[in-house]
Amino acid sequence: MRYSLIISNLLNVNQMTEYLSKKLRGELGSILNLLDERLNKIKVSDSMSNEGNETSGLLTKCREITQAYDLAKPKLRVIQHLACSGGTLISKCIGAQANVHILSEAHPTSDLAIRDTPSFSPTDLAALTKYAHIPDVNDLLKKLFNKNVIEINQHIDDRGGTLVVRYHTHTDYHVGEGSVEVSSFDTMFSSQCEVLSVLTIRNPIDAYSSLKTNGWIHFSPPTFDEYCKRYLQHLSDLDNSSVFRYEDFVEDPKSTMTKICQALDITYDESFIDTFSLIKLTGDSGRKSSVISKRDRRADKELLSEVSKSENFNKIRELGWYESN
Repeated sequence: MRYSLIISNLLNVNQMTEYLSKKLRGELGSILNLLDERLNKIKVSDSMSNEGNETSGLLTKCREITQAYDLAKPKLRVIQHLACSGGTLISKCIGAQANVHILSEAHPTSDLAIRDTPSFSPTDLAALTKYAHIPDVNDLLKKLFNKNVIEINQHIDDRGGTLVVRYHTHTDYHVGEGSVEVSSFDTMFSSQCEVLSVLTIRNPIDAYSSLKTNGWIHFSPPTFDEYCKRYLQHLSDLDNSSVFRYEDFVEDPKSTMTKICQALDITYDESFIDTFSLIKLTGDSGRKSSVISKRDRRADKELLSEVSKSENFNKIRELGWYESN
């Protein structure tokens, strides 16, 4: 039996191991161990020595490739955006890609869903720990969040799927008073994972206008200039992310989604344009149409007056992201 032929075929499969689940890579490792054991039992004659050496060399190479991928950090994908910036639409389109699962609006310590009177939520450990008044609860929740996301990511990967965490960045940047101090998603997981981060943005004029309409201004002072100040910090903190504009996405969804999938290392499927509306996510406060198109601006005169006076919006303009028109 030509073990070298078997191992050559395994080597071809093994070179694709980046795309295989951890479970499948484990099974491949078991096959290699079995072949190694069988090979050691063979008493190679002089006439078979060349094949034995060839087989041993292929086996070593195959194992080295497997071990290299086992030592590599797992990939953890995240999309981040501020509220009312088109993030739900873009997240739906990502979720419409093959075998992609969106963990929507996840955050370790957000209080936005916590009510004065506790409600029945037996599976929501984060809320239950807050209601229980546990000391240093946010430190505990960050640890739980880290462990849970890692476990969910591995669970999905083992089954051939892809997790994308939709991080609730609004909690970090647009809730509370004064300066913002953030331990970003990327820094929370960078020691354990290769974090692939995508940031989507929208013109601050339109995003702030929608925020006011929905009653979601959770920061103080509640001005447009303050919004832009926090917007700028958001851009600065996530400078390692791949940035995509909502306006470019609605102008050319397929082209922009292709680039987003490349940034997240996801296989692109253009059929998302027909299926994204079937994806159900939290935070779906905006468009309900199954057609992706531009929307008219709804900024009133008072807001436009604030825009003309905003120093921080001018800084955004100077960075080249948006003009005032």
